[in-house]
Amino acid sequence: DQPEEFVFDPERTGRFVLKGLGGGLIWSQWYGIADGWSSILCQDVLGGFEFMAGTQTAIRTAIAIALEQFIACPIVYALWDIPVPTVLSGVPAKEVPLQVKSKLGGLLVENAKVWTFVNALIYNIPLEWRILAVSTADIFWQSVVSSVASKDISDDDTDETPPSSQQMA
Repeated sequence: DQPEEFVFDPERTGRFVLKGLGGGLIWSQWYGIADGWSSILCQDVLGGFEFMAGTQTAIRTAIAIALEQFIACPIVYALWDIPVPTVLSGVPAKEVPLQVKSKLGGLLVENAKVWTFVNALIYNIPLEWRILAVSTADIFWQSVVSSVASKDISDDDTDETPPSSQQMA
């Protein structure tokens, strides 16, 4: 068995560059928003009580992660991470909603598995260093996204059951 020979595909590379640039712009804006919202919500949760600094940081971090998991990710994945590569790869636009419906649940589950721990670190480093830290972790994540986004869907995949990790690999 010979390993497959690497063939550079400039069109595919261009699609990933475009998707990556747009995603980078979207997420670079998110971190400032998340900091503001999580700080306000943290103060609401604590209700003006003084806690140790570590407790406040942990609550703020948990809120920021929840905001990302349950607000930002579904929106970004449904409007950017799934439809853009789908359309750029030549799938007709009318099939995009089916692609989003079939892939969004699995992608959100995989996102929680990968990014929850990473975000516990990310949301506790200075804002000006987050994009560098996220970009480093994103190299791994993009392989997961690519696997899910490039997965062919069939009629059996249109139900609401998210695929397991093994099905997406």
